[in-house]
Amino acid sequence: MSCARQQDCSVYSWSFANYLMCRITQGVEKGQEVTRGEVVQDLMTRAEKGDAQAQYLLGKYFEPIDPNESWRWNCLAAMQQHRIAQSRMGWMHRWGIEPVSKDLVRAYMWYVLAASQRDSRLVELRDNFAKSLTPEQTAEGVEGAAKWQPEACETPTQSQAFWKLN
Repeated sequence: MSCARQQDCSVYSWSFANYLMCRITQGVEKGQEVTRGEVVQDLMTRAEKGDAQAQYLLGKYFEPIDPNESWRWNCLAAMQQHRIAQSRMGWMHRWGIEPVSKDLVRAYMWYVLAASQRDSRLVELRDNFAKSLTPEQTAEGVEGAAKWQPEACETPTQSQAFWKLN
């Protein structure tokens, strides 16, 4: 069964482009035109109500447009244990993707959190990344993950309180 025949395309979509195509296909199958703006508005409504998958997809949507908005939506999804959003947060810290600076320990912390949900791809990602770190860095990342508590998602330039690990 195609994603378009499902009630919720977001369940089957890990990129905004896939989600958009699924929603457009759903519209075509129903004889309705679906615009990009309508799709974004629908995601926004769902994300504001706390839908972690919609938050993640908005993070992907805003990635090339507004790095701060992308980070915020990914962060909100990650705070709800969304494993791909947590991995994305790790990726942003690993490479210093705006608005965060490069921080390998924080990157590893996010990878540990994502991998803790037993997704074999994320376990492999975490383990491969650990090979590039010192034992001290991996220990710090594991400790950070153990102490991690969901907090408010302010951009890193607004507040460092988000990164409080105690």
